[in-house]
Amino acid sequence: MKHYDDQDDLDQNFKQLNKIAFKKSQKEEVYVTMMEKITRSRKKKRFHFMIKNVIATSFVALFVLVGGYILINEVIIDNKSNQGTINEVKSLLNVLEIDRAKISSISITNLNENTWTEVKDESMIDMMISDLAKLEVIEDEVQFSETYRVELSVENHPGFTIEFAEGNYMRIFDGVVANHYKIMNDNNYLRTIESDLLVWNFEGVFRDYADGDQLIISYNGMIEYFSITSEVLEDLATIAQGDTITFSFIKSQEGRLLLQTVSKR
Repeated sequence: MKHYDDQDDLDQNFKQLNKIAFKKSQKEEVYVTMMEKITRSRKKKRFHFMIKNVIATSFVALFVLVGGYILINEVIIDNKSNQGTINEVKSLLNVLEIDRAKISSISITNLNENTWTEVKDESMIDMMISDLAKLEVIEDEVQFSETYRVELSVENHPGFTIEFAEGNYMRIFDGVVANHYKIMNDNNYLRTIESDLLVWNFEGVFRDYADGDQLIISYNGMIEYFSITSEVLEDLATIAQGDTITFSFIKSQEGRLLLQTVSKR
């Protein structure tokens, strides 16, 4: 059996070409055709080489980007974990480092409604401190808008100002430094402050008397009728129509607004 040999066939073909008589124009045509095919072949190889380089470079860049992203995330998560370990959760009273017996009064301002009150009753102070004592906090430098300001008057101390905000954040000012905290447990710590047990002071304008035993006062964009009580009879002589006044009231079971205090601002 005869083995097929590509090389022998090629040699035979080239030898046969030598026997053909080509004109000059035909030789030029054959030469041009051969060179074009050779050039296209080289360009094609060069193009494939460039494509391979581009793909390889793209894979390397993608690997670097993905790897860098994962590495950065790992570092951030690790830092947060370390920060959580460093910023220890503490009870509010441990942060304040004060004795309940030395708290003489608590002043509270509702910053949303522009009202305020002062608590001196010992049992009421106990209730508020009991609410606050259950708080667990951790340092957090987030900025926020305050809703309540609670000022503790402490014997032999400048006192503390605690500002609460929505989202369970708070700020404590000890007269020198203000520190921000995140409240870690929501145990209804504003229960007493937001209850009906406190009598709040408002600022308004005395409009007129009505039916002989009522005062018409405008405040917070409203006009209300308040019943005159024995607690304010003497103070009424100090105010006149159009005066800006400070007043407080309670609501009776029947829904009447009973004046508790009134004075010229």
